[in-house]
Amino acid sequence: MNKKVIKLIIVIIVVFMLLPMITSISQASGIGTSNVILNSTTGSTGRGGSISTGYTVKLVSGSAWGTTISATGLPSDIKVAFSSSGGDPTYTGTMTITVSKDTSPGIYNISIAASGDDPSPSVTYKLNVTNSTVTTPVVPVISNNLPFEIGGGVIAISLILAIFLIFIQIPDKNRLYLLISASVIALIPAIYLAVDNPLLKTSAPLHYGLLILFIILLVVSLIMAFTNKMKDYSMYLYRILGGGMFIIMIADIVFGLPLSSLYSITPYIGWKYLFGFGTTSYSSFYLSLAFSLIMIASALLFSLSIRKQKIGVKKPMTNKNYK
Repeated sequence: MNKKVIKLIIVIIVVFMLLPMITSISQASGIGTSNVILNSTTGSTGRGGSISTGYTVKLVSGSAWGTTISATGLPSDIKVAFSSSGGDPTYTGTMTITVSKDTSPGIYNISIAASGDDPSPSVTYKLNVTNSTVTTPVVPVISNNLPFEIGGGVIAISLILAIFLIFIQIPDKNRLYLLISASVIALIPAIYLAVDNPLLKTSAPLHYGLLILFIILLVVSLIMAFTNKMKDYSMYLYRILGGGMFIIMIADIVFGLPLSSLYSITPYIGWKYLFGFGTTSYSSFYLSLAFSLIMIASALLFSLSIRKQKIGVKKPMTNKNYK
């Protein structure tokens, strides 16, 4: 292997190993500051009831990076939900407090704060739980199967395309063009997630570091694919990138994002986060579209790089004597 390539790979590995440390330090120290502003700081409801108020996470100083808003100081029978649990300040949302029927009447002080790269001081919401009991009509629960249906479809498409392209006869030149196209399809959504998905940085810094490494190595693979002498090495790198990313995404789906703070926060969080398409509070349409494209493109990268490229390699000519 070329010495320059070896040095480049070593530098990339060292940078990747330092990324989680750098990310954690920046999150601990904070890049900026913000304030949490509640539309109302007091509210009253009976046992079994709920109450809502709007909130704003406003940037006070520094640059706008990711934050996550959360509530503390709650007994187990009082729940707080945020319509927008994370984002780049300034952003707004609705906070809903739900009180169970077993909650003791009284005053409860709930602390609300934003954490992450732009942390905020905590603000207090005073909840008065009265002795009355709120009776709410029973609403049938409609199961949201969209993440499973779309996720299953994306996985099936990825596997079918990967298996099909391994065995189909494709000219080497066309195979290279398909590899480059798959690289671009994976690169664009990966950059989008790295730039415009603050929840990934704040809740899964290790995944964020892996995504940055994936982008860097994908660019390196593209450059190597255009270099005739390094084309064989790019095929090995494509196999590692495509197969590795596909396996990591499957593991996140099956085990529920085990290396993130979202782990076990809700059942099937892996499906809901990657393939919710805006139907869950942890996803958006473009976020799920980006993950879907990366999964399909990763499978293509792996399968298309299985066969060795022979572009630029001339076959030796045989000498024929004509008498």
